[in-house]
Amino acid sequence: MNLHLSSNELFEKYPELKTRFKWTSRNLNYFFKSRLLVGYYNQRRQKVLIDEDSVLKLMEHTQSSIEEAIEDS
Repeated sequence: MNLHLSSNELFEKYPELKTRFKWTSRNLNYFFKSRLLVGYYNQRRQKVLIDEDSVLKLMEHTQSSIEEAIEDS
């Protein structure tokens, strides 16, 4: 079963989201709405809950894109 976390829970578990990638809650919500992240809106909690694996995959993709851009320059 995949773990779904709120943006605050993700920032606590993965501080590099803010420090390395400079992502905010607004960015994560935008990525979710753009279907870059998998998750759902929890009406009871009134929050978007994001699949942890999808965040890890997006972080990995972003990091590899950054490294590739550095190599090409």
